[in-house]
Amino acid sequence: MKKNVFGFAGETLYVDLSKGKVVKKDTPTELMKQYLGGRGGNIKILYDRVGPNVEPLDPENPVIFGVGPLVGTTAPSCGRWNVSSRSPMTMILGDSNAGGHWAPELKWSGFDHLVFTGKSDKPVYLWINDGEAELRSAKNVWGKRVAETGDRIREEVREEEAKIATIGPAGENMVMGGSVMSDGTRAAGRTGIATVMGSKKLKAVAVLGTQGVRLADPERFGELTREAHNEILEHPLYQTWQDLGTTFLLKAVNEAGRLATKNWSENILPEEIAQKMSGQELLEEYVVKGKGCYNCPISCSRRYEVPAGPFAGTASEGPEYEAQVHLGSNLGVEDLEAVLHMNMLCNDLGLDVCTVGATIAWAMEIYEKGIITKEDTGGIELTWGNTDVAVEMVKKIARREGFGDVLADGSWLAAQEIGRGSEKYVIHSKRIPYTAVDPRGSFGWALAFSTSTRGADHLRSLVYVASLKSYQDQATRIFGVSPEATDEWSLKGKPFFVVLCEHIGALIDALGLCKTPSLILMTESYFVTDSAKPDKLAEIVSAATGFDLDGQKMLDTGERIYNVEKAFNAKFGFGGREHDSIPWRFREDVPPSEPRNTEEALVTEDKLNTLLDQYYELRGWDIESGLQKREKLEELGLEDIADDLDKLGYLAE
Repeated sequence: MKKNVFGFAGETLYVDLSKGKVVKKDTPTELMKQYLGGRGGNIKILYDRVGPNVEPLDPENPVIFGVGPLVGTTAPSCGRWNVSSRSPMTMILGDSNAGGHWAPELKWSGFDHLVFTGKSDKPVYLWINDGEAELRSAKNVWGKRVAETGDRIREEVREEEAKIATIGPAGENMVMGGSVMSDGTRAAGRTGIATVMGSKKLKAVAVLGTQGVRLADPERFGELTREAHNEILEHPLYQTWQDLGTTFLLKAVNEAGRLATKNWSENILPEEIAQKMSGQELLEEYVVKGKGCYNCPISCSRRYEVPAGPFAGTASEGPEYEAQVHLGSNLGVEDLEAVLHMNMLCNDLGLDVCTVGATIAWAMEIYEKGIITKEDTGGIELTWGNTDVAVEMVKKIARREGFGDVLADGSWLAAQEIGRGSEKYVIHSKRIPYTAVDPRGSFGWALAFSTSTRGADHLRSLVYVASLKSYQDQATRIFGVSPEATDEWSLKGKPFFVVLCEHIGALIDALGLCKTPSLILMTESYFVTDSAKPDKLAEIVSAATGFDLDGQKMLDTGERIYNVEKAFNAKFGFGGREHDSIPWRFREDVPPSEPRNTEEALVTEDKLNTLLDQYYELRGWDIESGLQKREKLEELGLEDIADDLDKLGYLAE
């Protein structure tokens, strides 16, 4: 822990896997001030180190772990970490975020970021103990599942409290839908970073720290974070989130007619099936213990067990709403115990439930349409609701076995291999499958999915406020947009809210906070304030770091992060308007069930273009091309990036 550095640890660890060298360096002051750690620091390091000729699986492509200045403190829900790289799945920014207890240990061990480059000849893991780091052989854990890997490494380092972030067999086998898993069940998934780790023969990072976090104004920080904790505890949705977590969303989204079902070809489950698959059913029949991330007053997760039946013995943590849908309704699976079993498999094999579920759903639809047959699948009947097949395909994907080898590349790459019109049914943006949100009739979400810097993702811009009519008064009084801006069926005001939420989301990921309390349960104080800026959050960060921050400076940081991410994608030819698109299904296919079974729900080209025009104008980007302008980049202090993009031909004229 560096002296005269507050909030941050003050050091970054650089690991050259080719040479087996580990080097500590000071975390640059400007990096801390301008990007505030975590996702922010990661993207600046990534941008500076990865040129346009570096491919995702080249040794030069780094894997970067990062934590923010609030991680490991008394701030509520401050246990998040980011991992970043160039994605082999999408060819653009690969960036993932996870919770648990790993992030505080990294901070307490004395580091803000870990930067891995090169490739090891043999499997290795990194062991960090209170600031001292060494590479060790991973031959005894290579090929092992996530839980066993953690147990063996803790035994080897003789520290029961060591926290492990690891890839599973999926990452080792270069499965594009692999996740980096911490605490056994916390997944940093979606963009294939586990694949990059697998290519480098980097199995895990084990950490243990006791150094704590030095604060600039401990007394004021304590006062502010106690207020924040109390605000969460007093929120009317607190008990719902504690009891059910994100699983309460299944019934709510189903009632709204936006539940991803059978590869998004349908939009609702019968009420009795939705109840059978719901968070309430999970809580009453299978949950054995609540569980939470570091210093979280909500503790929205849970341990579950299946006591009897064909999946007896199934036990794991979760599932989240995304797993309920991607391993359930989107496959036509109506058996909650099967979903719990597949969720357990994904956790222990190191698989991302969204990517794996969406890829199997795509395969089931093209099987139903006769685009592929048993001859392609190795005799497997990929029919909707075929529980045994769904479970088996999860295993086959992780092992790259049979038709699972094709699906292991994700739906977009698999469709390029199969062809025959299968490409049409890949529900993606920027090559990554949608998460479990149907944007038809919800135009804020449609725009957010289109403009996300890592591809289709509900968390890049959690446009929560723009979907709640309870904030209609604030829409006009505070934000200056029409009350219709909070009507999900209206186009009005959506670009404003998406841009704002993208900045807030980037900021929260940088600081190391969780979006559930920060963007939902603390909406009033962090988001819908009289200044329309996160002034209270700025005061907390200032007390931690000693930086002179206010709500506007915080939003500027979020905007800076988002612009560097956009520029990173532009380096590789993915910065233009044509990449901010939406799948055919949401443009042209009217969903079958109320209340979305109307052409008004479709996100037509005209509607999306209207939203994008306003979005680019608000961002200061070129409306026609979608590319960034020098004026905006220089305004954010990114002159070097403007020069870089200009040389590459990706700066708007």
